[in-house]
Amino acid sequence: MQGKASGDIPNMDAITRAQLAAILGLGFLALAACAGPTAQTKKSLNALLSAGNCAGAESRIRSNKESQYGPANAVLYHLDLGMVLHECGRYRESNRQLSKAESLMQARDTKSVSQETAALIANENSKDYRAEGFERALSHLFHTLNYVFLGQSQDALVEVRRMEDFLDRLNRDSPGGRSYRDDAFGHYIAALLYEESGERDDARISYHAAQEAYARYQKLYGVALPGFEFPTNWGGDGELVFLHYAGPAPRKISVSGCSAPAKTKETDSAVSDSTQTSSRAEGALSYLNPTKVLKAAPGLAVDAVAGTVEAATDVGGAVVGGIVNETCPVYVQDPYVIRASALSARGIPGHVATELAEPISKIAEEDLKERLAIIKARSVARGILKIAAEVAASRSVSLDLSGTQFADVRGWSTIPAQIRLARFKLPPGTYDLTVAFEDSTGRTLSKRVFKGVVISQGRRTWLNARTIR
Repeated sequence: MQGKASGDIPNMDAITRAQLAAILGLGFLALAACAGPTAQTKKSLNALLSAGNCAGAESRIRSNKESQYGPANAVLYHLDLGMVLHECGRYRESNRQLSKAESLMQARDTKSVSQETAALIANENSKDYRAEGFERALSHLFHTLNYVFLGQSQDALVEVRRMEDFLDRLNRDSPGGRSYRDDAFGHYIAALLYEESGERDDARISYHAAQEAYARYQKLYGVALPGFEFPTNWGGDGELVFLHYAGPAPRKISVSGCSAPAKTKETDSAVSDSTQTSSRAEGALSYLNPTKVLKAAPGLAVDAVAGTVEAATDVGGAVVGGIVNETCPVYVQDPYVIRASALSARGIPGHVATELAEPISKIAEEDLKERLAIIKARSVARGILKIAAEVAASRSVSLDLSGTQFADVRGWSTIPAQIRLARFKLPPGTYDLTVAFEDSTGRTLSKRVFKGVVISQGRRTWLNARTIR
């Protein structure tokens, strides 16, 4: 948001000080009740998952259901728990959680006017979390994969169609041609499932959709279409499909000034001002310059250039300014060293390397960047309302509202940073399969052996593994 805009303060005399105090107080109450799992909780979940302690990760999420998730974050609770249960191999239970999350998402598609108003006045965290478009697509994807791993092919196809219906709506409804408006990997998986079920026309349609989406992925994220023989020439073979969920989930942090991520530092508060700034423990705070907006009094004016918020009003003949912080969320990706993987089967020469199929962290980062203009505008407007309310309530000429704005840093915290894929054709039989987990140079860091894997002629066998570190 750039330039200047101005508007009159509503009839503040008609609002009592108690009402205004209550409006401002909502922000702190909402933050306490709705901010979602803490950074420490997310860190502990990653540590548990990295150690393969699925039961511990599940217990940690369930124990925080009321204290850290609460009703506003019920969608996140079910998504986080559903993903952990998926990684634990408890696919039926995972689907129950994902179904609950999806039902809540649909119910929350009808926006609540009262919630939107409260979020504008208080903080974005006061709204029920509805999930981002890519999170909703991933929910359908993992819902589908749960059925695949259960061997319930018809149920998997039903969920595939639900996923593709959602992707069609996402593509149709994406405002302003957002880059993430389709999911290449989702269509790729759909094509595999349609093909194996004998629905060749549907398989071709999904594969074509995957090709188009991966063409966008390559431009946006540097991810090419994974190797895909279509239609598959089974011959006398079967095929192993291996999914490697790599890295910790991307996470949001709150930054000051809504600048580009490369130019910001993580902070709990405030922005720099083009007029004058003060260094405080909580960050650089913008001091408003009422002389710039004298003509707007009584009223408000905004100078949002470079993240500056300015406001002034006429109180008893004196022009009053205030301090306001402006915050936005950005994604960061915690480092991880396992960046690749390769499969080998005892008795079969050679190996098959996994390919990057779904760059979740890059999708999340780019998608959020495209929404920053809207988020910034809401942050500016919220700061104006807070200043106006406090001025009218306190009649103060020295306002410090720097601690009243908090970016919404909620997000699905148990998904991986990326999904890798390998397809390994094998003659029918029973195999011990070894997965070598590698760093970016190809050096093997660890291995995992899957014993007694059955490969059937003309069929696919699916396996998955998760790495965090």
